[in-house]
Amino acid sequence: AQEQRFDSWKKIWIMRIQSFEMFESSSSSQLTQEQIDWCNKHIKGKWKVNSQGEIEAGDNVVIRGDLDKFIVKFAPVKGNFDCGKCKKLTSLEGVPSSVGGDFHCNNCTKLISLEGAPSSVGGSFNCDGCKSLTSLKGVPSSINGDFSCNDCTSLTSLDGAPSSVGETFSCNDCTSLTSLE
Repeated sequence: AQEQRFDSWKKIWIMRIQSFEMFESSSSSQLTQEQIDWCNKHIKGKWKVNSQGEIEAGDNVVIRGDLDKFIVKFAPVKGNFDCGKCKKLTSLEGVPSSVGGDFHCNNCTKLISLEGAPSSVGGSFNCDGCKSLTSLKGVPSSINGDFSCNDCTSLTSLDGAPSSVGETFSCNDCTSLTSLE
């Protein structure tokens, strides 16, 4: 009787392990090895692929490293999305379409456009120190928190800036601006 119980438990555990292995292989099977390596290198913390092939990395996502672009698409994020300090980043294509908290792409000194930025940001939007940024096109039309584009020294116009900001709008030290219109 004890041997039969052992065999039953053994079968249950084997089925669970096989189910987990199937989940693990299916969750990353939509990605290339290059994309898997990219996620492991640049995403701080755990991540997985959802049924739409988008990356889910928790409520607050932090991206770090010497990446020049996103080679994956991120799912909407409930909290914050931070890809600030990615000094080689040239494009926001691939960031979440919606961020419930704050969106940070500050100090991305090679970023020339905000096209691809989330269309919805529940908190603040920070693109301070993006010294190559020439336009604000791509920023959501409404920001609930602060909007900050300080020290964007190549920015010549505020065209594309949000029409509604719930807190502070700041564009200090944007030395190439010719108008605040």
